[in-house]
Amino acid sequence: MPGLSGRIERVDWDGNQAWSYTRLGLHHDIEPLPNGNILMLGAEELSTEEQIALGRDPARATKGLKLDYLVELKPEGREGGTIVWEWRMKNHLVQDFDRAKKNYGIVSDHVGEVDINFIENPKAETSSNLRVLQSLGYVSSGAKFTPQSGSADWTHANSVAYHKGLDQIMLSLRSLSEIWIIDHSTTTAEAAGASGGKRNMGGRILYRWGNPQAYQSGSPADQMLFGQHDAQWIGEGTAGEGNILIFNNGEGRKDGQYSSIEEIRPPLKSDGSYERIEREAFGPTETAWRYVSEKREDFSSDVLSGVQRLLNGNTLICSGTQGRVFEVTRDGDTVWEQKIDITMRPRGGARRPGGAGGAGPRRRPGMRPGVAGAAAGGGANDALAGGGALFRATRYGLDHPAFGGRLLESINSGTVGK
Repeated sequence: MPGLSGRIERVDWDGNQAWSYTRLGLHHDIEPLPNGNILMLGAEELSTEEQIALGRDPARATKGLKLDYLVELKPEGREGGTIVWEWRMKNHLVQDFDRAKKNYGIVSDHVGEVDINFIENPKAETSSNLRVLQSLGYVSSGAKFTPQSGSADWTHANSVAYHKGLDQIMLSLRSLSEIWIIDHSTTTAEAAGASGGKRNMGGRILYRWGNPQAYQSGSPADQMLFGQHDAQWIGEGTAGEGNILIFNNGEGRKDGQYSSIEEIRPPLKSDGSYERIEREAFGPTETAWRYVSEKREDFSSDVLSGVQRLLNGNTLICSGTQGRVFEVTRDGDTVWEQKIDITMRPRGGARRPGGAGGAGPRRRPGMRPGVAGAAAGGGANDALAGGGALFRATRYGLDHPAFGGRLLESINSGTVGK
């Protein structure tokens, strides 16, 4: 499964492991919470029999289907911790295929549940795209996708974010081309059901956006997201505070392959719920701000990637497959840019660019102080910036506590404009 690591680590400035936690199925992303706990993304596997029991069309059943889940961990000691809350997707499935199953229903009437038979843009992967995914470790060397069933990695959650004021969690589901928001104020028991919590919806989806086809409330023309990454709320004191910022990769976009940054203003009501007209898609229908390159094809990353709204009002963009990090103004002008040279050590091998030995943050010559990148091995694939790629990049101000007492030297300040 892509992004599968199974291990969370806290590492000090000098690279020493201060704490770790291992759990089968952990993947992609974590979110440290204000209370010191950590939200973690995971995936559990369903057998073909379990899928059919949950109403999946047998023709769409896939060996080892993965369903995402969330756990909140309270770290303890130098290793391990206690799970204090969890949410599982398999508790919130709906289907209109088999009337004999308990979760049978009209999908458009159950927008808080996930249609277990929806496969976004089912297609067989091209051989060239499979090679790119394999070079990143995203799929195994023998992976084959069919138009009927799609990948066993069905929803592919790739980011998790938390809003303290709302006590809500946002997930990005790449393979469904949707973002979801769920309630964190529930107990674990309530999160498995349809009631409880501040919004009395239990673990059902409060809000979803990007692809209303997933809940039978729109057509292909209404799809706004295409294989997106790094969905997040814009933080307090920052331009667009409370809006949602998304790196829209553009995979499968109807008008060509290019990426964009989408900022949306969700239809949030005063009680923390979300406005929606019955049987219609969640709004908005237009973005609050959007970035595309002047020549659209100049900015395109079909996998990986991330985005960050900076305190100065500009936006930092990580175009993952190129290893390119750049800053744009509200008017779309590039004011800073740098290619990050990824060098990784494969397991059991010599150090070389783009090795497929895993992923993780690295500090290296040429990286601008205050910009941290999480690297993904690119293998020998020339499409990935000569063997390197970035999962995400984050800028830290010079006043960040981590830099206290440290002497910082600017080795390479990047380029301005073109």
